[in-house]
Amino acid sequence: MTVRHYRRGVPGAHANVPLSVDDVDRAVGLHRIARGIMRALAEESGEGIDVAITDALEQVGRFCGVDRAYAFRFRDGGTLLDNTHEWCAEGITPEIDNLRGVPAEVAQSWLDAFARGEYVFIGRVADITDDERELREILEAQDIQSLLVNPLRSGGDLIGFMGFDYVREPSELSWVDLDVLLTISENVAAAIARHEAEDRLRLAEQRDAVTGLPNRPAFAELLQEAVDAMRDGQQIDLRAGGAGPDGEERRRIETGSRIMLALIDVDRFSEINRSEEHTSELQSLAYLVCR
Repeated sequence: MTVRHYRRGVPGAHANVPLSVDDVDRAVGLHRIARGIMRALAEESGEGIDVAITDALEQVGRFCGVDRAYAFRFRDGGTLLDNTHEWCAEGITPEIDNLRGVPAEVAQSWLDAFARGEYVFIGRVADITDDERELREILEAQDIQSLLVNPLRSGGDLIGFMGFDYVREPSELSWVDLDVLLTISENVAAAIARHEAEDRLRLAEQRDAVTGLPNRPAFAELLQEAVDAMRDGQQIDLRAGGAGPDGEERRRIETGSRIMLALIDVDRFSEINRSEEHTSELQSLAYLVCR
């Protein structure tokens, strides 16, 4: 079975490989694309990051001739994997909607390789042994013949991986493609980490630290969105965002032609807020608001 675990820059991967004219031309083209992708990832913020990542997958995928390029992220403490971004060449079936909540243990051999600072190239999926039959079946269900997977890291922590599939026919990646694909993965991971840091900061600015409920600026923003939507005859999801104090997702409220604003007074709430043992009272209040 052609399964190679390579550590970047280590002899045995692609060190001391002689360069052909075609290799040089291809390297120049790929590095030009990589510079544009890195610039786009560095400049984007908010929801634009997701678009930039998908664009990066498309640019690299088209140039390298892969059939499907994608990113997976961990969730639920690293026990599950979600396919969060994907690009497919024309005629290739998208798989992103089918690959949510995949048990991480299915790809344990990949995760072990990532922990050693390696990436994995599988030249023939059909040759994967029965020891990893579940992994082979998942890949074969997507018609994958060859693939490259490499880690996404943030601050040294593994947050997911990127992959590049060959569906139409098996492939042997060139060292030029490998080097640039790894560089792109590093920049995608950095963009994801920055995006998450921005989200945490934005959440901290708009949430009460104890209850997790929107503070006054966040409430004003939500109310203005509802008013604007009502005036335009549109519908909008008003939500507090994230989970409530009991971990339950807060309900979404759709506005139509009218909205109602309810104000609730809590007598002597400032006394509760100043007390040293007020967490349960605040959580009860948050529970009531979420309802």
